[in-house]
Amino acid sequence: MTSTSSNRYRTPRSAELTAWLTETAGNNSEQLLLMRRKLRTACSQELTPRQREIVELYFFSGKKTTLTRVANQLGVDRSTVSRTLKRAMRRLRNHLRYAW
Repeated sequence: MTSTSSNRYRTPRSAELTAWLTETAGNNSEQLLLMRRKLRTACSQELTPRQREIVELYFFSGKKTTLTRVANQLGVDRSTVSRTLKRAMRRLRNHLRYAW
């Protein structure tokens, strides 16, 4: 005798789950656009010129950049870049947390 109750709790197949997720997933492109605008504004208003320079070099240079490469480019120690980047990220995080 087979139990029918176990069929009720059967997990969906991977393909079915993927199809369901695709159908029900929303488009978040508007939210991403808004967040990018807020990030640009926060960078220009909340960061010091040096923090802004390091953030732009590290994140927006278009190539895979390391802290060492940024430090060499600016002629400073790697630890200086690291500390400045951490302070900048903390400021941005705090600003964006309350910007919504």
